[in-house]
Amino acid sequence: MTNEEKKFIDFWSVKRDKKKTLKDYLSGGTIGILIGIGTIISLASGWYQRANMEAGANLNPMILFVCIFAIAVFLGYFHYQYSWDNNEKRYLQIMNKEKKKADSDIHQNQPS
Repeated sequence: MTNEEKKFIDFWSVKRDKKKTLKDYLSGGTIGILIGIGTIISLASGWYQRANMEAGANLNPMILFVCIFAIAVFLGYFHYQYSWDNNEKRYLQIMNKEKKKADSDIHQNQPS
C-alpha cells in the first residue's frame, strides 16, 4: 500500500461514518450559482437579441431566481453524491486489494 493510499484510508475511514451536513452540499451548489450568474449576465448584456425579446416578453424574474436556486441545489446534491460514491469506491478497492494481498501471503506461507 502506498503512502497516499494509507492517508486516504485514514481520512475516509473517519469521514465515511460522519453525518452529512449542509456544508458538505454547498461545494457543488456554487457551481450552480455560477451558471445562474452567467445566465443573468447573458440576458443583461443583450448579446442575443432574440433571447432578450423572449425573456423581456415572457420571463418573470422570480421564476428565473427560483430556477437558478433549483439548479444550484441539484448540482450541490449531485456533486456531493458523486464525490461520496467515488471516495467510497476507491476505499473499497484499496481494502479489497489489501485483503487479496493478505490472503495470497497466507497461502504462500502455508506448508504444502
